[in-house]
This record gives sequence, structure tokens and C-alpha cells, in this order.
Amino acid sequence: MYHKWIQNNESYTTSHQFKEFVQDILLPKTGINKNVISVSTAKRWLNILGYHYQQQKQGIYYDGHKREDVIEYQKVFLSKMIELEKYMATYKGDDMEKISSLLTSKKKEYILIVHDECIFYSNDRKRRT
Repeated sequence: MYHKWIQNNESYTTSHQFKEFVQDILLPKTGINKNVISVSTAKRWLNILGYHYQQQKQGIYYDGHKREDVIEYQKVFLSKMIELEKYMATYKGDDMEKISSLLTSKKKEYILIVHDECIFYSNDRKRRT
């Protein structure tokens, strides 16, 4: 129950919030009559449950694209993309005229959807978690 509650808070849970959760929801559901715990007790419980306080530093995320396992995966990924590329449409010209792919009646068209991991904002997250 506490894991689900922390996940719903997107892992941004303070010891004060956890204390309130334990007092107001968790303890009454378990039938424990003690209805007040301290913030330090909540901190200890979070540590025992595997959660630790940390402060976020400003900086840029590096994905480790030069690691050996990542390079090996890139080779596998690119060979799979070459295989699937013949089933993807391409476009050319200013009007983005569609050039048909090599589809047969048994194969569906593949559409590549990508995102750019370089986009980030320096102040978009909470500092303390």
C-alpha cells in the first residue's frame, strides 16, 4: 500500500507527507490504535523500506551512449531498422510527397516514431525527493 502511495506521488514524497499517510490512512486500516508518529520515525521507516532522501543537482543528463553494452545494442537496433525500413514510407520534396514502401498484402506499414532526449528544463522538477 505504501509503495503504491509513493508511486502515485511520482516518488516525490517528503517524510512529513509519509507521516500523514501513515497516521491518516495506513494505521487506521491495519487496526493499530496508535495514531501519532513522529517525523523522525517516518524518516526511519522510509529508509528501512528502501527509500532515501536526496537533493537534485542541476545539470545535464548523459545517457552513456559510449558504453560497450549501449554500442552493442545500437548495432542490433540498426540492423533491425534496416530490415524494417523497406516497410516504411518515405517522403520527398517541399510538398512531402509520399513514396510508397514495399508493402505486400500480408504486411502492414511500419511508422517510425521518435523523440529527442536532448530537451530538458533546468527548473522543472522538485529539488528534494
